[in-house]
Amino acid sequence: NNGFLLDILFEAYNQIMKIFDKGIELHLELHRDYEEDFEELFVVIKSSLEPEQMLVLMDKLDEEWFLGIMDTTKGKLNITVEPL
Repeated sequence: NNGFLLDILFEAYNQIMKIFDKGIELHLELHRDYEEDFEELFVVIKSSLEPEQMLVLMDKLDEEWFLGIMDTTKGKLNITVEPL
């Protein structure tokens, strides 16, 4: 249903690896709200970095890439960080 996200997901991988480098795991999760008939994909960046450092890198990812392409995701994609 959301084929337009494929290119964005490939670019997300490249951007995430550029900023977070090695030592991370990437997970793709589908969150559904059946009552609201809404679906959203989450790219979850799992890292053993300190939480503060993960948030700094997430802010950098937002500023350098994600905020500029958010409109093209049509609210169907989000990126978050979690401890490994």
